[in-house]
Amino acid sequence: MEPKIVTKPAFKVVGMKYRGKSGGDEIKELWGAFMRRMYEIKNAVGDQVSYGVSTEFDNETKVFDYIACIAVHLIEEVPQGMVSLDIPQGTFAVFTTTLPTMMEDYNYAYNNWLPQSGYAKADQPDYEEYGPSFDPEDPNSEFTFYVPIKKA
Repeated sequence: MEPKIVTKPAFKVVGMKYRGKSGGDEIKELWGAFMRRMYEIKNAVGDQVSYGVSTEFDNETKVFDYIACIAVHLIEEVPQGMVSLDIPQGTFAVFTTTLPTMMEDYNYAYNNWLPQSGYAKADQPDYEEYGPSFDPEDPNSEFTFYVPIKKA
């Protein structure tokens, strides 16, 4: 599995945040709650793309922040119970995956590909990008995840 290396411009997102460890249904439940409230977000880009942004990962405790979100043109008003985040411009290794293979593919990206790539993880959020054709009920439905990188 070879990623595509891309430079992405900065963008802004608004969504709902989970803080904790991975392993249960918390992220799936977060997405369900977010999907029911997406219409409340003002200035949405409107391209039918949603993001899962991971930040603040603690290697020791394995606790992290995860934001189910959409891109916005401008952050004016953040609905109650939601957060906003600026994603800085960056260079990313982009991998394609499915929900059933996601954990295996993340593991490969971070533990196999990255150490051998000549890159190191850049200090910024990584994120998943779900396009308009993504269907969470279809195990073969593909999405991409972006690993922020810099020259090692």
